[in-house]
Amino acid sequence: QGEAVTNTDTFLSFLPLCHVFERTTGYYLVLAVGGTIAYSEGVRTLLDDMATAKPTIMVCVPRVYESFADRIKGAVEKEPEAKQKVFNEALTAGREYAEKKRETGHAGPIAWAKHVAFDKLVYSTLREKFGGAMRFFVAGGAALDPEVARFFEAFGLPIVEGYGMTEASPVMAVNPNRRVKIGTVGIVLPRAEVRIAGDGEILFKGANIMRGYWKNDTATAEVIDAEGWLHTGDIGVLDDEGYLKITDRKKDIIVLANGKNVAPQPIEQILKQSPFISEIVLIGDKQNVVTALIVPNRDKLKEWATGEGLSFTTDDELLSLPQTVKKIKGEIDTHKDRFADYERVKKFALLNATFSVDGGELTPTLKIKRKVVLAKYAKEVAAMRGDSDD
Repeated sequence: QGEAVTNTDTFLSFLPLCHVFERTTGYYLVLAVGGTIAYSEGVRTLLDDMATAKPTIMVCVPRVYESFADRIKGAVEKEPEAKQKVFNEALTAGREYAEKKRETGHAGPIAWAKHVAFDKLVYSTLREKFGGAMRFFVAGGAALDPEVARFFEAFGLPIVEGYGMTEASPVMAVNPNRRVKIGTVGIVLPRAEVRIAGDGEILFKGANIMRGYWKNDTATAEVIDAEGWLHTGDIGVLDDEGYLKITDRKKDIIVLANGKNVAPQPIEQILKQSPFISEIVLIGDKQNVVTALIVPNRDKLKEWATGEGLSFTTDDELLSLPQTVKKIKGEIDTHKDRFADYERVKKFALLNATFSVDGGELTPTLKIKRKVVLAKYAKEVAAMRGDSDD
């Protein structure tokens, strides 16, 4: 599907080699075509490793691409106003060019001329930060924010999003590189079948599906039905062109006290677009309203608070300031028109914390472990529940 991976490609390996996503797409695939694998020393040296290895493809999780985008935007904000203006104009022109190319196959002479000019001024410089030879990124393991995908696409660095799970060897769907549809995980692989169940759950069948869990028939029967369909636990839809869109995890769906269902991940994804919000976990099962645990971007908050002339000596003091709470509420309310009233965050707690793999809040592929977070911050959750039920 799409652009072939060849023996001239160099992959930068960053994810744990024990994870089936990295092992298949960043290891077996590369060896099968005779390509080159360069191994990164870790997240702190990732950009330096790119400069050294000059990879053409990188397989990673969305959180890493989000951090790249945040770093670029943060660096631009520190530049003089004139440079910021050029960057923003380049970003707008790049997005328009890429969108037209995607939709019609050509962008037109005006968009093309702008693209050529901004490529020399801005795009090529940004691509150099990733080694200068990158053809495309690959994302999987969690949902990719469409805005992040559009951001990189504008600079000529498309992100190809796919979908899979260990029980499916692991890839089940992927965007063809030349026909990427942002916001979807692509089309189903050849010789595989997909079906959307009545409750919205995505089901798969094919030669890539496991026979079962080792010596555990009970667990196998819970995910593979009598007809051989693998129940993924994900909720999604298929569009008219056969592209699959994931909306949430079935087990993560919030059911409010009034019976309304809330899919947390799309809401969290949108709210995390705020530069002041690093992490957010929506809560609301059996509650009257949706609440949230928020890990703010403390560096960004400190910069803002200093500019506002606010007085604080510790991070805890900063997070407890009424002005800080009002600022975060304002960031949340910016997007309120995108959600139904029952989906909107009505109460939140600011955490002076950092989610990490070592801390137990994140998986090795940097997805949030909701149960761990809710247990770890049960006191804050209980306080919000009490307030929301009044």
